[in-house]
Amino acid sequence: RSRDAEAPGREALAMFRRVNAGKSEDALACAQMLADIVSRLGKDDEAEKLYRDALTLGLATFREPHSALIGLHGALAVFLEKRGRFEEAHPLREAALRNATGLYGENHALVARAFTGMGDHYASAGDFAEAERLYRRALTVRQNIHPAPHWRIAEARSRIGYALFRQRR
Repeated sequence: RSRDAEAPGREALAMFRRVNAGKSEDALACAQMLADIVSRLGKDDEAEKLYRDALTLGLATFREPHSALIGLHGALAVFLEKRGRFEEAHPLREAALRNATGLYGENHALVARAFTGMGDHYASAGDFAEAERLYRRALTVRQNIHPAPHWRIAEARSRIGYALFRQRR
């Protein structure tokens, strides 16, 4: 119900901007959420501006690596990838992965998610060999942090299978 969510999202973001100039993790998450909403409503120019403004403010507010930056980089990357703008999205995916590994090392759910996101990026761009490599890294992380059987492990294996299928392997 994106139409119903738009007005409260705008109101919440305006409140955050009045209270702390939008310089908090909650405010940045609110901006990202509003960008998601307006994107679903087909307001792509506004959505992109919201994503970019939130990322710019996040980078000015927090020192890398920071957990808020993982989501901000990733959300803008997904937005761009859905529009076929893979070259613009690539450094954002790299930044999300860099922030995740910088904060958590190799064995954390957000690191697995960042590897998966980077794999999705390559798969969307048609580079299934690189996608497979990244999906395998995500699988390794997930096997290290989740007891088998676990749905996240199955999800990682499914993505590997898709990459192999697309490579005709």
